[in-house]
Amino acid sequence: MSRYSILLYSNNIKGFIPNTYVKRGVIPIEYDYTNTENLLELFTLIGETITIRKKINRIGIMCHSVANDTLCFFANDIVRNTNETKDMNDFILFIALLKEKYGITNVDLCACSVADPNNNVLQYINNVTGVTVNASTDITGIGGNWVLEIGDVDLTSIYFNKSIKDSNICLTTMGGISPPLPPLTKGAKVLILRRVSYWYNSYGIIININDINNSKFPIVVKFTNVDYNGVNTGNFAVSELLEINP
Repeated sequence: MSRYSILLYSNNIKGFIPNTYVKRGVIPIEYDYTNTENLLELFTLIGETITIRKKINRIGIMCHSVANDTLCFFANDIVRNTNETKDMNDFILFIALLKEKYGITNVDLCACSVADPNNNVLQYINNVTGVTVNASTDITGIGGNWVLEIGDVDLTSIYFNKSIKDSNICLTTMGGISPPLPPLTKGAKVLILRRVSYWYNSYGIIININDINNSKFPIVVKFTNVDYNGVNTGNFAVSELLEINP
């Protein structure tokens, strides 16, 4: 019986077409990045797939990193690559349950710059869960490569065919080392990444964009709820916003 791999991919990755880029023998499963309740559905889909395919011990998680030190698995589950383990509990539980329920022993984080060079957090997850977690220390996608440096995993040998190297896909959304993204536009739905903001991890709609070159916080976002001052708009830097696909 052939051995298969599962690729979980976020629905906010622009330009990713499974039928075009995924290798034979890889089962792609899309998940709703904005819905944390989707975790239960993911487990169901993984379980159904393993029941049918049997020989699966490896899963790739293809999603965006929101900066050079964080990985967005779900909108409310941001995993940090620092030595701290806060903001990681849900993610670690997910990894642990993959092994406990389905016997998954390898997880590949297909995103940009998730791993710290010293591999501290990945080693911590391995120690806690018994699962080997591999990740990249640089750009994954256009402007970089499709290799996870921690674990020395060539993603084109497991999940993707060679044509993905010619794509415009980059698994980051901001950061100085990343290729430029398409500009934010009025009307776009965005996730707020500024931790000190009243609307942190909330969604809003861009209603105005000022001069990006001459303003520190040029993006005006409107929310459905008001803050402590009764205001329902705020100004943000481009790096503090993550556009969500409609």
